[in-house]
Amino acid sequence: MRDDRGGVLLSGKLCGDLDDTESTMAVNPILQSGLNGIQNGLKGMNRAAQDIADLNLDDRSKSPSDNDVIRRNTPTDRLTDAAEAIVGLEVHERQVQASAKVVETADEILGFLLDVRA
Repeated sequence: MRDDRGGVLLSGKLCGDLDDTESTMAVNPILQSGLNGIQNGLKGMNRAAQDIADLNLDDRSKSPSDNDVIRRNTPTDRLTDAAEAIVGLEVHERQVQASAKVVETADEILGFLLDVRA
């Protein structure tokens, strides 16, 4: 965020007014948030991909047993499951992309802070 003089604001102060510890501490939560978002997005993508792989659209003869997960039996329901899994995959892909932008921005801020200190 920039103030009216064009300086970058972190923790409510201009970057030039922060000491090294304060500036690093201000960037670390941003970086950590981005990395957590990437990790969570990748986990979600893995779950969605597994859901897609688990869909067995051609096996209509299998009847659910007590040990099996009860599966939907109509082709429409299976197609709906497939669509939901694909949408979930796309949503998590967008989460990873957005979180990568957060990490990129944190990297740029840290680079700016290093340039200011140099």
